[in-house]
Amino acid sequence: MKSIRVKCLFWAIVLLISMIAGGVARAADSLPVQMQLIWATNEPKSPDPKHKPVEADVAKLLENTPYRWKYYYEVHRRVEDVPGDRSLEKIVMSKHCALDIKYLGNHSGLERVQVKLYGDDKLVSMHKETLPLLLAGNAQNGTAWFVLIRKAPPGAKADEAKTN
Repeated sequence: MKSIRVKCLFWAIVLLISMIAGGVARAADSLPVQMQLIWATNEPKSPDPKHKPVEADVAKLLENTPYRWKYYYEVHRRVEDVPGDRSLEKIVMSKHCALDIKYLGNHSGLERVQVKLYGDDKLVSMHKETLPLLLAGNAQNGTAWFVLIRKAPPGAKADEAKTN
């Protein structure tokens, strides 16, 4: 009788360790991403006082692209932890913009994602790319919008501003 209890205890401990190790492996299989909705214009001031100029590193990234705008404003920021085993769907960036994102894993040291971009609830594009990823589209009056998706820096938090 004692040997049965010892065997049960042994297998219970093995099961518990396996569950803990599996949980740690799954947690390492997720990716924290930061998504920024950016509005581009040649106007030195945004008509929306909630918009703020993009951070210096984002401005530098956009300056080194073929885009022609002088000013870039952050409309909304989200930080999400994308699990490795499923997609996050319909992440709302504004009332006109949403996206689905799926973590495809780390390949040769580069984080890969699949992104489906929606405009006014219609699929606009789908991408399988490495991070950082910059998606763009035209807007009214010679302006444009961008969605910048990159690995979230440690301690990154979502913008408190409401989506537009």
